[in-house]
Amino acid sequence: ESPDQSAPLYTTADVTEVIRHESIMEMGKVVNFFNALSPSSIRVKPALLEDQARVSTYLTKTLNIRNYLFDCDGVLYRGTDPMPEASETIQSLIKNGKKVFFVTNNAASSRSEL
Repeated sequence: ESPDQSAPLYTTADVTEVIRHESIMEMGKVVNFFNALSPSSIRVKPALLEDQARVSTYLTKTLNIRNYLFDCDGVLYRGTDPMPEASETIQSLIKNGKKVFFVTNNAASSRSEL
């Protein structure tokens, strides 16, 4: 169910939930687009994966990706709040022998602060 769009947003968690909901809606459009294509025209279809375990399995087993780049600001954290399951996802990738790299264009924090 969609968050109440008329209610004011007060917390980072509120904003994060609205962004999560909107992302799921947009990803649904992408999945529908790819589902309409001929199966022979694409190698791997995008997938809508809503929990850490499915994401980890899809990335490490299905796609067999070995190296991962994560943008920090807005992906791993927003402000001082960590994004839900970001830490667990990174730990799972490392545990499965994947290389994880972090990138950001946010100049407000030094490398050691990140």
